[in-house]
Amino acid sequence: MSVLLDTHVVLEMIAHGRAADGPWGEEPIHVSVASLWEIAIKVRHGKLATPIPISQLESRFEKLGWFVSPIAASHVTADVDPWPDTNDPFDRLLLAVCKVEGLQLVTRDRKLLGHPLAWPSA
Repeated sequence: MSVLLDTHVVLEMIAHGRAADGPWGEEPIHVSVASLWEIAIKVRHGKLATPIPISQLESRFEKLGWFVSPIAASHVTADVDPWPDTNDPFDRLLLAVCKVEGLQLVTRDRKLLGHPLAWPSA
């Protein structure tokens, strides 16, 4: 099954300069534009530093062979069941992307790990 990387997993992988390793093997890896947006917000507020400029993140993902997934209206309006126990709108949006696109969210976020759409990060 194809996977969508949670934002913190994306940051770990680009910090190490490598593609994600995990139990999904050769399955396609996706990164949501929502993660790019979240990273950009945190960088601009001085709450996060990235190993490369945020303007180069998309091309780095592509070099790693990851697919950059846009945000669609169906992602924003999807009814994710069960509703995750988080107030983070980015987490909720990533789960909605997974539901609509048939992906599994790779995460270490304790609030998301019990969700049927979540897959523990290695």
